[in-house]
Amino acid sequence: MINSMFQKGYIPWNKGKKSSQEIRDKISASIRGEKNPNFGKKFSEEWRKKLSESHMGQVHSPVSDETRLKMRAAQLHNIFIICVQCEKEFRTCKSRQKNNVKYCSMDCRNESYKGRKQSLETIRKRTIGNFKWGRKVSKKMWKDKNKELVNHYTRVYRARKRGAGGSYSLQEWEDLKKKYNYMCLCCKRFEPEIRLAADHVFPISKGGSSNIENIQPLCARCNSQKYISSIDYRSLVFTYG
Repeated sequence: MINSMFQKGYIPWNKGKKSSQEIRDKISASIRGEKNPNFGKKFSEEWRKKLSESHMGQVHSPVSDETRLKMRAAQLHNIFIICVQCEKEFRTCKSRQKNNVKYCSMDCRNESYKGRKQSLETIRKRTIGNFKWGRKVSKKMWKDKNKELVNHYTRVYRARKRGAGGSYSLQEWEDLKKKYNYMCLCCKRFEPEIRLAADHVFPISKGGSSNIENIQPLCARCNSQKYISSIDYRSLVFTYG
């Protein structure tokens, strides 16, 4: 039968009590040194055998069946492998063993890779991966650096997709904005207060082209308000400018 002190909810008699320093010194002195009643005594083999037999099968703390199952599952899940580099035994789980774990630490792995020659297949895969990643990064960096050119290509592509004939270069668009001092020809506001957009004087839906002669700089709001109207603000600027 298990002693009551090992049962759940047992409260020791001295819980919350503090012994004086004198009592602590006496207990400490009685455990070690000559004051210990067993100091200098040697137990006989017969006594040791009896003491060992009395402890056989003794359970000091109760373990539930659920805990025993968890312990058993953990023992079955873990396996021991010898490290290829340092030749030390280390513990791992079966799920990691599927990934062909060979080293106990990253230091052993890096040490084993020193001076090793890679196969041509590994070099080819790594080169292709680095090339794709580098091309993707360089493409993004180029777009961030040349936003105006990217926006120009986008405008030309959209106009061509809608069936507009002709085209204009980025330099022609910059010269046109400079000609009107970077001003919206409708509301007379300037950059950078606004952002100029290329507006087609004669809309593409009515057969207008994308040549620079059919382009006028308007802000986004004025371009949206104009919609599909055929209004040439350039003549108004020349008339009232």
